[in-house]
Amino acid sequence: MAAEATSLALAAILAIWVAIGRGVLFGAGVSPRNVLRSHPGLLRFFVSTNWRTTVRNASKEVDSLIVGGILGSASAGLYKIVKQVASVLSRAADPLYQAVYPELAKLWSAGDRAGFRRLLGRSTLMGLGAGIGFLALFALVGRWVLVTLLGGDCGAAYEPTLIYLSAVAVQATTFAFHSAALAMDKPADSLVVLLGVTLVYFALLVPLLQMAALEGAAAAYFIFYVLWAIIIGLRLRLWMRTTPA
Repeated sequence: MAAEATSLALAAILAIWVAIGRGVLFGAGVSPRNVLRSHPGLLRFFVSTNWRTTVRNASKEVDSLIVGGILGSASAGLYKIVKQVASVLSRAADPLYQAVYPELAKLWSAGDRAGFRRLLGRSTLMGLGAGIGFLALFALVGRWVLVTLLGGDCGAAYEPTLIYLSAVAVQATTFAFHSAALAMDKPADSLVVLLGVTLVYFALLVPLLQMAALEGAAAAYFIFYVLWAIIIGLRLRLWMRTTPA
């Protein structure tokens, strides 16, 4: 936590330093009002992306509390292991997300719809390969790794982790979808989709937990990401068809 906070602080200091050097912060005529007037979508982008981050982080904490409340602390501990194993793949996709967004935004703003589609397609295939590869690797050696490194009791986390990783594989496959929505100036639309599928996720989480314990919780997460991928994918397709170059 401290290392992450330090890296964020250093990144902020560097960004401010560069902005000062280029006259962005204290240049002539620079004020929040002028910046927002020159870039009318900036405030909407900022608010939507921050709300999206808030919703995702809150939901990741709330589901663990629900698991603990229904199944007890031991199951909550196993579920934490499930999420930690799955986070290896999702964290690996973070740099890709940061790298693909500027390129998608550049292609979209230039009116290069064909290039935009090609990059989105390549990104999807790359994420699909990584997701399937990691899922297959865990299917082969995951139980052995859990038992060997964490103890025999943690072998019970194998099946839930396998299901949860299927959801993260969908996440990896669609890692560029949100970036594409941002590049197309649709941050609020992406947030609305996320809010909708998050509500569905929590509506399914409790009954599936009661029916199938941790496997049910992982299944709810899988349904969450499949729904998100389908809906946002259809929206992207519609926006590409209806937005003029």
